[in-house]
Amino acid sequence: MNSKKSFTLVELMVVIAIIAILGVAAVPVAGYALRRARDTKKQENVDQLAISIQAYYDEYLEYPSGVSANALMGDVKFNEFVESWTLDAKPCNSIDKCYAYSRVDDEAYALCTCLESKTRDSSTANKCENLEDCYCVGDASEAKKRAACLTLFSKE
Repeated sequence: MNSKKSFTLVELMVVIAIIAILGVAAVPVAGYALRRARDTKKQENVDQLAISIQAYYDEYLEYPSGVSANALMGDVKFNEFVESWTLDAKPCNSIDKCYAYSRVDDEAYALCTCLESKTRDSSTANKCENLEDCYCVGDASEAKKRAACLTLFSKE
């Protein structure tokens, strides 16, 4: 009599089902990690832009007059202060959908981006629907930065 030990079809099906369940459970975690990575990149870009804006202010004693991130990046005088790095607009398809810049008054500016990891619905990932979605820097007061962020991104 041949006494080979092997797995039954039921045992194999159970193992495959367990692997499938674990795979399905891992998908949301991976999506969250990707959103967090894009958010980190956006925050780094905003911080780098803020350094360039401050250098511009130190030289000209005023902030760039751009009313959008595209206008800011198109300003020839401002581009003298931008180091050799580029904004990562891939998550948003365009710079203006990722970053918002506004000169609040002669002495203050607001530079903002929307964070995806705090937004649950992927269809609104680049829209700041509440204050927790905004990451802002600048010399403006917190209230003015948040208001500028919500105003600029609500135009989409």
